[in-house]
Amino acid sequence: MSNIDTIIHNGAVVNYSASYDVLEKANVTSTFHLLEAALQSQHLRNFIFISGGIKQGLHQSDEEYLRTLNESEGYSQAKYVSEQLTLAAGRLYNEVAHPSPRPEDKGEPANGSRTFMVIKPGYIIGDQVAGLSNTDDYIWRLVAGTVRMGCFPSDPPDYWLDIAEVTYVAKYVARQAQLGIPNDSSGPMTPPRSIHSGCSSPSSEDDREDGTMKPTVVFHDMSRGLPVSEFWNAIQSQAQISLKQLDWDSWIVQANADVDRDKEAHPLWAIQLHLGPALGDRITAEEVKIRSTEEFDTSGEIEVAVRRSVEYLCSIQFIVLPFKEESLNSSPANWSYPSNSDTDSSADDDEHLAQRRVIGGAQGKHYHTIISRSKLRY
Repeated sequence: MSNIDTIIHNGAVVNYSASYDVLEKANVTSTFHLLEAALQSQHLRNFIFISGGIKQGLHQSDEEYLRTLNESEGYSQAKYVSEQLTLAAGRLYNEVAHPSPRPEDKGEPANGSRTFMVIKPGYIIGDQVAGLSNTDDYIWRLVAGTVRMGCFPSDPPDYWLDIAEVTYVAKYVARQAQLGIPNDSSGPMTPPRSIHSGCSSPSSEDDREDGTMKPTVVFHDMSRGLPVSEFWNAIQSQAQISLKQLDWDSWIVQANADVDRDKEAHPLWAIQLHLGPALGDRITAEEVKIRSTEEFDTSGEIEVAVRRSVEYLCSIQFIVLPFKEESLNSSPANWSYPSNSDTDSSADDDEHLAQRRVIGGAQGKHYHTIISRSKLRY
């Protein structure tokens, strides 16, 4: 640790079916040991923990959020505990370990600062260039399931989806590692939804007045994303299909029936118990206004990343689309669908242009990826 000035902890086991007890060693104990080393180091400037799992809603109280976590999967619970460990370590460093750091102390950073930061980016998807995406992620299992079923669960119009491309998140984390404090320089980075900093002794507060002391404890809930409705529009536009819009309760009933038929072969199998009640979170009119300003409106960039990710997932047959027998410009009547003896009769529904499909193909048919690279825009 003598030559390490920054630790970025981004490792975790992602398993939505595992309990907290199963994930604790890999996802929590590892964080604890890294924080132990960080507190003992005389050279460390920054400890950055990359979190994940269920986010606290903008209008959700702490008590409501904890109740939600208590009923959620072990992954979100483990991430929350690691968040709290990181913030507690920052308070410990500031209040106990080094109550009044001095620039002349050997081995300490010149300005006496040390930041313990949690960054929670929300869903992470492929970028605008390659679109390389993780097929185990909740968001893409949900999308693959909706395409398979021919319908999607809709959120209210004012719901926002926290989602960012992997290259953006990586650059943002690297930037914070260099700066030690969020938003310390100009640039198009999306502003944080909330930053909690403090837990400083009176002397540290005095030092910070001249700009020499950085926050000791920072929680950054990244708000980069787009409206949920635009996310589903991008999915359908890129895939060139039309999905029936259902409310969450109706969609979950249909999803459960679909999963019961296909079991482990269904993309929703691993996340079945964690579906609903919404994909995004409601935002206020003021937040809508802020996120729509020219400086911070990045929904167009996110849409391109969503499209590229869909293209990639189609190319590896994770998202299996219907194919046309003639050309891409044919009418919907010319679409063909895989046959499956278990398929329920939804063909009479005019809005179901996309039917249930078996991932990987059925009865020897080849399901063509219908979106070419040229369909994407920048």
